[in-house]
Amino acid sequence: MAAEPALSIVALEAGYEPGLAIVRGASLEVQAGEIVAILGPNGAGKSSLVKAVAGLVPISAGSNRLFGRDITRTPAHRMVFEGLAFVPQTENVFTNLSVAENLELAAAVVRAARHERLDPVYAMFPDLARQRRLPAGQLSGGQRQMLAVARALIARPRLLILDEPSAGLSPKLVEQVFAKLREVRDGGVTVVLVEQNVKAALALADRAAVLVEGRERIVGSGAELLRDDTVAALYLGRHAGGAQGGRGR
Repeated sequence: MAAEPALSIVALEAGYEPGLAIVRGASLEVQAGEIVAILGPNGAGKSSLVKAVAGLVPISAGSNRLFGRDITRTPAHRMVFEGLAFVPQTENVFTNLSVAENLELAAAVVRAARHERLDPVYAMFPDLARQRRLPAGQLSGGQRQMLAVARALIARPRLLILDEPSAGLSPKLVEQVFAKLREVRDGGVTVVLVEQNVKAALALADRAAVLVEGRERIVGSGAELLRDDTVAALYLGRHAGGAQGGRGR
């Protein structure tokens, strides 16, 4: 018998206002151990889709299943106990608290022994261990994003969802954050990320889905989509056979 997908999204419709769906029938399967990138133009519904999965945007139709368990109506504050952790694009750490206090608070939320959860995270993020007494507001953009990921991992999720983890970061810092996401995946956590940095996301992802007008339009491996002329022209700023451009929009 085949294993259940890590995440199964079926004909999902969701939006912030009744009758005004932003996600319009999106469907996607994510297999355990994958990194899957969700791409698309501005306004395509990428962030709304993952927020709906995380319980942050009302769902009007369709379903979400996490490792076979229906989480469609699970409140956002209960998702962590189902094995799903969500890292938002902004306000993802408490800037007035130290690095250590941010992580300790995450451990307290899941009622876990502090050292049992913090020690492995500090081992994975040695920079954070060295800066544990520093206020999070004094971290660089890349370090702050690392702290947001570390906070999410305190709950030991089976699925980690990130909304625009590269936003505002230099190419070097994007490389560092994405390298850490590979390490997270290699540690047994399935990863889904929404990204505007299309070229970097496709280089990272095992598979990717392009959303257009609230529905998946193209789904394939990262390598396939990097070679896809339509994706290249729309998001990588090049035509078939042309030179690669920069950041997708």
